Amino acid sequence: MDRREFIVALAGASVAAPLIGNAQQPGKVWRLGYLGLTSITEPPSPERAAFLASLAERGYAPGETLSIDYRSGDGDPTRLPLLADELVRERVDAIVVTTSNAAQAVAKATKTIPIVMLGIGDPIAAGVVSNLARPGSNVTGTSWQSIDLVGKRLGLLKELLPRASHIAYLWNPDVAIARPGYVAAQHAARQLGLSLDDLRVANAGDLERAIQSLERRRPDALYVIYDSKISTYRKIIADAAISLKLPAISGHRSFVEAGGLLSYAADLTELFRRGANYVDRVLRGARPGDLPIEQPTKFELIMNLKTAKALGLTIPQPLLLRADEVIQ
Repeated sequence: MDRREFIVALAGASVAAPLIGNAQQPGKVWRLGYLGLTSITEPPSPERAAFLASLAERGYAPGETLSIDYRSGDGDPTRLPLLADELVRERVDAIVVTTSNAAQAVAKATKTIPIVMLGIGDPIAAGVVSNLARPGSNVTGTSWQSIDLVGKRLGLLKELLPRASHIAYLWNPDVAIARPGYVAAQHAARQLGLSLDDLRVANAGDLERAIQSLERRRPDALYVIYDSKISTYRKIIADAAISLKLPAISGHRSFVEAGGLLSYAADLTELFRRGANYVDRVLRGARPGDLPIEQPTKFELIMNLKTAKALGLTIPQPLLLRADEVIQ
């Protein structure tokens, strides 16, 4: 068993183990803070729905035994510190965070209230914790480990397009872990003999300029770094890629559902579901710093064959056979 497998196994055992004593207090209504960058939608996103369902399975029913104070930056990361301070002043019992920016804001706002991450990209790169196996602070939860997959996705592009040499890399510099991800992409690209065209998109104006750059430079493919802001542009980006005959890969299935060609990532819905275990543990009295941060064990390769046809592209059979889901 290597170190990564040990950490995952340890996390699973720690979260799954029953807690002796500290049973839920009869009649207690717990207050949970919830902070993210994207708007809170109704009905809930698949990830949040899975989180709420998992909480309910553990006896936490919103409106009955649980009160959730939602806060959202609505796409503006500069609002997160103020919102984090609001939740701390509300004296909630724990705070869950859904983005690296939110995790940074809450970690700065409180050193005592338990913080549970729900699929954060890379908590070490974000500076939220220094150790996954033993966080040693008031922060724990699940990690998406998105930086670790940058090289894997570029490898998939190279497997799909063996002659490719020029890849456009679209990313949002305002995201907490964006810079480490870009550095990882540059390293992986060099290993694969690829050059990266740096396209930074933090707002609609940047997106328009990025698409114009794609039209001028005509790269071999497009790599889209997916975050809460970029997700709002996914249909525009996917449509532009198809129009320009650009195979596009990303790290979230919703990009492929919007018309992107490929996605490869951890199952974020499962990580949100697992996050409810951590909430249960800390509300029952466990110290967050003693709970190893859980890394993903389930990954999904999603392909859109309709998009491949529009691009005039044939997916190699070995790659197609590895797909977990194919959108026709």
